[in-house]
Amino acid sequence: MGTAQAPIAAALEIHKRQPRAEEISTITVALSDFAYRQQVAYPEEISTREHADHSIPYLVARALLDGDVRVTDFEEGRFKDPRALALKRKLAVRPEASLSNENLGADLTVTLQNGSILTANVPIPPGNMLNPAGDAELTRKFLALAEAVLGRARAQRAIEVILSVDTMPDLGNLLDSLAPS
Repeated sequence: MGTAQAPIAAALEIHKRQPRAEEISTITVALSDFAYRQQVAYPEEISTREHADHSIPYLVARALLDGDVRVTDFEEGRFKDPRALALKRKLAVRPEASLSNENLGADLTVTLQNGSILTANVPIPPGNMLNPAGDAELTRKFLALAEAVLGRARAQRAIEVILSVDTMPDLGNLLDSLAPS
């Protein structure tokens, strides 16, 4: 979901500072008006994979807990994880007029029990045309998604083929590299 990319990126930035979940008192996610209106349309309790995929509170909680958001995080056992639910309950979403509806950025504020405040501002989410993902980030994401289907060696080979697609006379090698065994 496009409106979740900046909040996830902000949460990952804060995760690098290593706050422990039990130390977190409150989390505030500021969104553009458009993203905020989309988010508040969802019920609070997550009951489906699709809802987990669109819940900024859940996605931010997962990113803060794990330092990543993975495809497996949308399985019922993960979105009903008591640790994620406890952290999600500490989170409030609010609109922020200074954030662009076009860029769908986010501001994240995490207040710790000792009074420390951790902030992250992501005005343009990663992957946006104004903030494109680099080869290293795309490679990491591709491996995370493709390895289970292709295996590590074939996924690595597929990356080599994908990165040379601009020099191919046709797409046969690309299609072969992506086809599961």
